[in-house]
Amino acid sequence: MKRILAAVAAVLIIGAIVAGATSGASAAVEDHHPTDHHSSVVPRPGDYEGRDLKRKHIRFHVNHEGWISTFRIDHVELGSTWLKENATFTHVCEPLYNHFCAHGHWTDHEHVSGGWRMGNGVATIQYTAHWVEDWSSH
Repeated sequence: MKRILAAVAAVLIIGAIVAGATSGASAAVEDHHPTDHHSSVVPRPGDYEGRDLKRKHIRFHVNHEGWISTFRIDHVELGSTWLKENATFTHVCEPLYNHFCAHGHWTDHEHVSGGWRMGNGVATIQYTAHWVEDWSSH
């Protein structure tokens, strides 16, 4: 099982490298400067909270540069990622956290819609989140 997971991870990494190489130098610069969005939606920096369809607590933080950190589903932290074009983000499946995967996009300045799943799962659990002054004590 570990060999299969390692092989899948290697294929994903190689695919990402090939995709990055074929998209040209401007895409590489864009990945490192995520605030140059091509979307009319500009996410408000700060803390976000919400719930998924199973009532799990979703929370994360977005800074002024577009760095999304502390993305959590209940008490499982998926890590951090850069905000991409069109006010979207994805997380690679985190092997240390049961291979949770998440994605999302801003529907307006303070609201996010997305989904998450276990890396070995087929179904995506939908969630919504919104900007908050301070995180709750969940």
